[in-house]
Amino acid sequence: LQPCPSWDCVVSEWSTWSECSASCGGGKQNRTRTLIKQPDPGESPCPPESHMQEYRECNTECCPINCRLYEWAPWSNCSMDCGGGTQTRIRSIEVEPKCNGEACPPPADLKESQSCNSHCCPVNCEVSEWSGWSN
Repeated sequence: LQPCPSWDCVVSEWSTWSECSASCGGGKQNRTRTLIKQPDPGESPCPPESHMQEYRECNTECCPINCRLYEWAPWSNCSMDCGGGTQTRIRSIEVEPKCNGEACPPPADLKESQSCNSHCCPVNCEVSEWSGWSN
């Protein structure tokens, strides 16, 4: 009679890495292996459960942050009461872009001007001094 062969612990190959838990900004992936056969007494033991799973970071590049602007401020007072003036309004940057996010418009595009009070100015009637009395 021949003795039965003895078996060491048998575990599977590593699985493929799982899908990353985040598309950017740092996520996690894991992979596992499973126990195929327990070892016979006295043979090589199986690895501990903690060695049957691996983790790694993934997609660690920063997430793009697009430029965000505040709403337009109210129009300023007109520079003239009549005869044509100008008024302006501005908007400010609320969030600066980061990590290849959409850029902010150039500073010139953050200010608007328009004409105002284009009506004619009233002209006051002016008269000369009285002339001398006629004869």
